[in-house]
Amino acid sequence: MEGVIDLMIVEFIGLPGAGKSKLASNIEVKSEEPLTKIKVIYPFKKIYAWPWLIRNLYKFFHSIVFLLKHPIKSWKLLLFILKFKQKNKIDYIRLFVNNTCFISFQNKYKKSKDVVIFDEGLVHHLWGIMANSYNKKLSREFLNFYEFPDLIIKVDVSEKTILYRNNKRKYSRRHSKILSDFPIEQKNIESLFVEVISYISNKNIIHSLSLENEKVRDLNRNINRINLQIEQQLKNLFERTE
Repeated sequence: MEGVIDLMIVEFIGLPGAGKSKLASNIEVKSEEPLTKIKVIYPFKKIYAWPWLIRNLYKFFHSIVFLLKHPIKSWKLLLFILKFKQKNKIDYIRLFVNNTCFISFQNKYKKSKDVVIFDEGLVHHLWGIMANSYNKKLSREFLNFYEFPDLIIKVDVSEKTILYRNNKRKYSRRHSKILSDFPIEQKNIESLFVEVISYISNKNIIHSLSLENEKVRDLNRNINRINLQIEQQLKNLFERTE
């Protein structure tokens, strides 16, 4: 096959502790024709191993660089974030840094011919803006700040398991508030997942998966399912571009 593909973006959405990073770090593409030259890139994998302060300074640096390179886009993004009135004012800074850093990494791999994985993608960042906001209504215009994903994976876990996993990793006060509203936030993620897919599908081809990641044995099954989905999408892309 001689088809050529463009960048393929795979992203995850789910509550803290759902297992997004664990799944993302295990994605691979089998080395067989026509996929022998395709790489899987997980930009944030190494960053998560760094201490909290270093990790956030790194994100802040990328946010500042993005601001300097794209001042108008940064200003418009900030205005959109400000529309979602946050219960904690310091969250405006956190959200601006997280979103500009994420968009800068999307831009970095824009011309890549590989599979790029974001364990917290477009949908997750939108949910992050809305989770501690008084405003729960999505402005679809906001979506146009981002590169659209080709595959969105929603990861679901029970409230009991989420709390257990987050207690083990000493989740923050912000996560504590979100997890105390587990049923509401789970519903918000589901509705946002559906709404974003509906919007993107009017403009691009998009695929989605919903996974239960409750038990240890679910991990391998979910990894296999994700890998198969990606490989099938890649093969379809090659066939369309021949």
